[in-house]
Amino acid sequence: MTINLINLSSIELQPTTSLLGTPGDVINDPNIVLSCQDSALEYIDCQGWKNFVPEDNDYDGTIMVFDDGLSIEMWDLLESGDLGFSLDIMGVLSNAPSPETYEAYLYDDPSIYSNEDIRFHPNNWHGFAVLSVIGTVLPHAKIIFVNIQIISNLPDINEGDGIYGLDFGSSALWDWIINNYRTFNIDVISMSFNYQPTTDFTDSYITGLSDEIFLVTSIGNRGENEGSSIPQKYENVYAVGSIDHENRGTSSDPDYYSMKDHYSGSAIGAVCSRDECSFYGDTTLGGATSLDFVMPGNGVPIYDFNAGSWKYGALTSFSTPYLAAAAQIARYAYTEGYASQNGAPPTTVDRFIIYEILKTVADIPSSSDLWNQRYGWGYVDLLDVYNWAYEKEMGDTAGVDGGGTTPPSDCGIPTFCLVP
Repeated sequence: MTINLINLSSIELQPTTSLLGTPGDVINDPNIVLSCQDSALEYIDCQGWKNFVPEDNDYDGTIMVFDDGLSIEMWDLLESGDLGFSLDIMGVLSNAPSPETYEAYLYDDPSIYSNEDIRFHPNNWHGFAVLSVIGTVLPHAKIIFVNIQIISNLPDINEGDGIYGLDFGSSALWDWIINNYRTFNIDVISMSFNYQPTTDFTDSYITGLSDEIFLVTSIGNRGENEGSSIPQKYENVYAVGSIDHENRGTSSDPDYYSMKDHYSGSAIGAVCSRDECSFYGDTTLGGATSLDFVMPGNGVPIYDFNAGSWKYGALTSFSTPYLAAAAQIARYAYTEGYASQNGAPPTTVDRFIIYEILKTVADIPSSSDLWNQRYGWGYVDLLDVYNWAYEKEMGDTAGVDGGGTTPPSDCGIPTFCLVP
């Protein structure tokens, strides 16, 4: 099984003093990122949301991130606070210690394991960058990192041998999640990769997961309809595309031209062959193979572990962790609002509640559409997510700014649904 990871290796680092997020440029002042003053973070109101970060830094849940490997050194740095934020890495899920068995094993202490133990490959860097995106908007979040074997990045190993991570189609991986998601309070699963369906993946691995888990995935980057890819094609997996958060460059620029409030790719034409353009899904409103949401993904702050600096990255790999964070915020705020109203938190908060919250506040600012093939329901503002989720359970959402509403029952779209 070959997984096509969104690859940013072609982006070169070039110092800049500009505040615009041209992909590849180094961010000379990290405070712009950490204070949420970067334009991508302002676009989703990171600063407004951070006024409501819990004092005990407990969001009452865990985000599970599937990606390429995380080294011990990366793990330590993410927990140290030296980046200006810290994450609580509860463990790295990888191959079991015994080479004779292909089982999933949670390594929970970086001080007693080596990179060899957790099956880290030195080519791996993408997962760390994804985690840095989560850390900028959700400091102190609890994370379980799943080391997935990305074959295309590891030419020196045989496909499926399990040396450098778990196979995405392994029953051991999915059995571990089913058996342990409640123990670790896993609310959200974030996946920044996709690949074409093959016969060696069992649908029930994903469709059989509890509705208590909200799954998000990047839809991809070549400007095409890719709604049928795995894992995005499943009804309980929500696909994330990229929206431009600023005006940058001109149409004559060779790469990364950005038009604020537009789907990343529309600025360069309907057919986009370059890898900075967002995929989209099919034309069915809310269908399993349609796009669900967009978030900034064309020039957003990421931390480059190998370079030791913040830079601007691109592609839907980095749109996805923003939505994963939004889903965790929605669950946290809904739980808080419920407890405030009822004296105790809800027993469960299922994915349908989270989806409804995100869908309600989502907005497509460049269009009057309620839903669109290339934007899904639109992008979400993190402060709106918090307010709506909290007030929803309190029974008062009149003062909360939401971009979308529930679609009319007779909205039969072939391409999009207009707001009535």
